[in-house]
Amino acid sequence: MLKLYTAQVCPFAHRCRLALSFGHLESERVEIDLAEIPDWYRRLSPNEKVPLLEHDGHRIWESAIINEYLSDVYSDRGLLPDDPLLRVKFRLAVDWAGNAVIPTFYQVLRNEQADAAERLHKAIADMPQWMSLEGPFWLGDQPSLADAAIYPWFERWNVLEHYRAFQAEWPARVQAWLDAMRQHELVIQEAGDPQRYVKAYARYTTPAKV
Repeated sequence: MLKLYTAQVCPFAHRCRLALSFGHLESERVEIDLAEIPDWYRRLSPNEKVPLLEHDGHRIWESAIINEYLSDVYSDRGLLPDDPLLRVKFRLAVDWAGNAVIPTFYQVLRNEQADAAERLHKAIADMPQWMSLEGPFWLGDQPSLADAAIYPWFERWNVLEHYRAFQAEWPARVQAWLDAMRQHELVIQEAGDPQRYVKAYARYTTPAKV
């Protein structure tokens, strides 16, 4: 049995919940309170963070590593395409998001760097070149680990709107992807409460610079 230690507000844990759902993999979910991480979990988790996966007596941590492990162990579940070039596209897209989207998301939220909002707008404008032209999902007509790796921050986009009045202009291809994800049954199943995100992400904010 797969056992995932997760937290509803955490986008990295959200990656793994989506992967499990996309693969139709049964799992036990254990919710961890990140505001007050219990001592037993600190002892269990090597990095004292979520997500953490237990499987066959082994512990695996770090969301990207967990998801690739799931893809390797359950290779028949379609978490990644068989085409080697599409797998390369997946890895390049995740690397791009890890450099251009995810850190910039938090820089805008924290109001840390004056050009962060401009860089995030540029990242959004550049998104289509990292995506399959056919769509509607990142790599084609079915959701995959690419979608699982990147979408969690877009589900939390409302915190940028709430705290920083950040308004994105989505390219048509990106809007089609967002619509497909938001309407997909398995994505809805793993979705969080937008107001809970706003409350949880308050700790990342700082007073706006004047």
